[in-house]
Amino acid sequence: MFINLNVHSYYSLLNSALSIDDLIQHALDNNQPYVCLTDLNNMYGCIEFYDKAKAHNLIPIIGLEFEYQNTTLVAYAKNYNGYLKLIKWSSWIMTNTTFIIQEDFDDLIIVCKKGGLVFENPNFYQAQNQNASNAIALQSVFYAQENDKTVFLAMLAIKNDLKLDDFIDCHEFDKNYFLNDHEAQSLFSTIALDNLNKVLNELQVEIHDLPINIPVYDKNNLTVSSEILKQLCISGLKQRLNAHDGQVKKVYAKRLKYELDVISEKQFDDYFLIVYDFINYAKSNGIIVGPGRGSAAGSLVAYCLYITDIDPIKHNLIFERFLNPTRKSMPDIDTDIMDEKRDQVIEYLFEKYGNDHVAYIVTFQRLKAKMALRDVGRILGIDLKVIDKICKNIKTDYDEDIDLAIKKSATLKEMYVLHKELFEISKKLIHAPRQIGTHAAGIILSNSSITNIIPIQLGINDRPLSQYSMEYLERFGLIKMDLLGLKNLTIIDNVLKMIYKTQNKKIDLFNIDYNDKFVFQDLAKAKTNGIFQLESPGMKKVLLKVKPQNIEDISIVSALFRPGPQQNIKTFVERRFKREEFSYWNEQTKKILEPTYGIIIYQEQVIELVKTIANFDIATSDNFRRAISKKDEKILMQLKDDFINGALANNYKQPLVNQIFEYIFSFAHYGFNHSHSLAYSYISYWLAYLKHYYPLEFLSVLLSHTSASKEKLLSYLDETKDFNISIKGPDIQHFSNDFVIDNHKQIIRFGFKTIKGFGDELLKKIKLALENAELIDYISYIDALKKGNISLKNIEILIRIGAFDSFEINRLFLLNNLEEIFEKTGLNGHFFDLNLVGLDYANDMSINERFQEDEIQYLGINLSSLNYTNYTNEIDYSNLKYEIESFNEINTNYEVNIVAQVLNIVQSKTKKGNDIFYLDVLVENKKEKLTIFQNSKHLVDEIDINGIYVFGVKLLNHFNFIVSVKQRV
Repeated sequence: MFINLNVHSYYSLLNSALSIDDLIQHALDNNQPYVCLTDLNNMYGCIEFYDKAKAHNLIPIIGLEFEYQNTTLVAYAKNYNGYLKLIKWSSWIMTNTTFIIQEDFDDLIIVCKKGGLVFENPNFYQAQNQNASNAIALQSVFYAQENDKTVFLAMLAIKNDLKLDDFIDCHEFDKNYFLNDHEAQSLFSTIALDNLNKVLNELQVEIHDLPINIPVYDKNNLTVSSEILKQLCISGLKQRLNAHDGQVKKVYAKRLKYELDVISEKQFDDYFLIVYDFINYAKSNGIIVGPGRGSAAGSLVAYCLYITDIDPIKHNLIFERFLNPTRKSMPDIDTDIMDEKRDQVIEYLFEKYGNDHVAYIVTFQRLKAKMALRDVGRILGIDLKVIDKICKNIKTDYDEDIDLAIKKSATLKEMYVLHKELFEISKKLIHAPRQIGTHAAGIILSNSSITNIIPIQLGINDRPLSQYSMEYLERFGLIKMDLLGLKNLTIIDNVLKMIYKTQNKKIDLFNIDYNDKFVFQDLAKAKTNGIFQLESPGMKKVLLKVKPQNIEDISIVSALFRPGPQQNIKTFVERRFKREEFSYWNEQTKKILEPTYGIIIYQEQVIELVKTIANFDIATSDNFRRAISKKDEKILMQLKDDFINGALANNYKQPLVNQIFEYIFSFAHYGFNHSHSLAYSYISYWLAYLKHYYPLEFLSVLLSHTSASKEKLLSYLDETKDFNISIKGPDIQHFSNDFVIDNHKQIIRFGFKTIKGFGDELLKKIKLALENAELIDYISYIDALKKGNISLKNIEILIRIGAFDSFEINRLFLLNNLEEIFEKTGLNGHFFDLNLVGLDYANDMSINERFQEDEIQYLGINLSSLNYTNYTNEIDYSNLKYEIESFNEINTNYEVNIVAQVLNIVQSKTKKGNDIFYLDVLVENKKEKLTIFQNSKHLVDEIDINGIYVFGVKLLNHFNFIVSVKQRV
């Protein structure tokens, strides 16, 4: 039986059309006991391959193909030690490390596939000379069957940015499929086939799971880690409980001892110390860390170490939800760090523990339908407009199933007939890794050298990157830590710094009033633009209904506003405001469910209910909760019997027990993590507090962080009016990339990075030019920009958007004379005398001209003409019965009033031949459409382009049509 010993999978990255499943299926279909994987240079697919082979009772052959001293070698692991050697070699290859293969490779089989390299070792074979005594049958496999060659060539074309037609005359890969016995016998010598069978019997690899391998926190400290942890916790608890009485302290001390005992028993002391250390580093260096994330906020140890800032006893959070003593899995302390400083904290870990002990985690960008179709469309030379049309008709739900996408779309059915090859090739590329990436949050740590455990390669900043993806790391004892960059923490940091700059105030967010009635009034009115978790339209509706009054209420709102629990919002609100009667089963369950009005919202409530009703210990109660959330029927049925028996023994009646179980079962899988929800609610509150008391600083920072999103930017700009804040354009005398507060006034100016076409390099040049110049008047600024190699065109743009307005020189004057000024600035090292040069006088541009020609083009927004607060005193409100705030409020019931600027009017005809007029208008800086029908066409004569009007508008057949012109502003 011929076994292909040089098989590549799609983990060779666009160098094979074979998935791991394809390899396994071929072996099963052909009754082959062996299955082989020899990817080029890397071992990305090794563990997936090993697990799937073992699951199908196949013998996995693990190999590695690579270039070595101008030859191509394929090495195979004979045993576990051989596998470890392959890990080393792959790591060296992928980190560009030179290495020498020693002659005594007893744990490996090495085949020279190409070249003249020879080793004097019985484990060495060569594939070229079929008559040599150490010849072996070897044929590269890149695709499954002969008719799959086109798919493989398509991958090569994508990888090398070629067209598929470039491979028309290519026959190099004609035989790179799984050969059958007959083909192998005709291609290879008898001795080569005999040696193949001999080698197969020697390749027996068993890959072991490894114990937890946590780095020692402080190797130079003779004190054991458990004692270091204990002392740090005792010290931290004293700080946390400074004002509490003795009885309260006993409760905390008891909980702390219990948690420390569990942590020590499971040997996780160093894990907590490592997290404590890098968070302490972050905070000591002015880097804001979130108050908690995930279930770790339920740990008192984490609270004492200042890993989290949520008191788990005060908020009734459960340690076992975080670290269940009965489970073998690692704890998981996820940490939010301000996104601009996350890399600094990770670098600290690399520096402290070394490259041999820390690594990023690899991810794979896999081809989905749209990406595959675009890639294949390109190599087939299909017009991009055609590809765009196809991709537009593929819904997100079908992005991994082209057949289903075609089935659901009439357009795609038509396109399939026209472009069958495109679709058929693309189908076979789905799920193939196109390129590697880096896990957004995770890093791994190890006490041993990582390359003794898993293969690595170069990653970000040439730091180690695992070759195994996240799901395969814990089995090797590697500790994963998630350090997530959170933009909202950066916003908070920037706001605090801005407050200090403008008001000389230092705000300590841990010592603010967490029951501020004005902040909660804002939340109850859904004034939550820019507030973490709370600014979506749906969330605002929930806030208006629930009207939160404390941090726990914010947590509940966050937990309710998810796909499953949303069905309970109405019931929750009705019960909260006593519009619906309900009852509890007894006083014990009332204590657990009363905060949420009898509705299970949190996972912790499930744990407490099961513990209370069935007398389960807390760990078993958590297992019950996990079984429900994972819908594990086997475990759940066993625990159901235990639950019922426990409840009956606890004097609950059978009918009630059944009722309670069904209630828990129906709601529990929707339950949210209370610890996580509560911790994130603190971030929401921080932002709401800063917005209420420091709106100028808050909004200036918020605008800077959302300038790339036009829709959000407009929304936040609109909100400045609520705080009587004026918005101005960039000012050359106050150069800043970001939005900036103008001289401590109620004015926020656009940052220069918002100007269309002004990228990072240009902004750096402008900043440098201004820093190194003597700046007196607008001439000196133009001179400085000229000397800084800023083009005349870019200076003109700055004038057009009003960046020179603060000199009180009108824009048109500057534009008309810019070339003259630009040419003569800096002559003989001096500024020229305006009196000696003839400059053309000009009246300033009108407001409308500014908008039309400049601001909307370069800033994407009209600052000069559509700040409607400027026109409030010009609008006659006496006849405006219905004034609306949002264009979406237009309806069919009555005429409403819109203040809008007319940008354009287009006349057209309906199908019946009637006149119809389409108006492009700007409403609160948003482009909208209005319509005038034939029976109101006389209104067109009252309307001028660029004019600002109060229109009476109604909705009819999806058209917002003008029924009257109330006023020209």
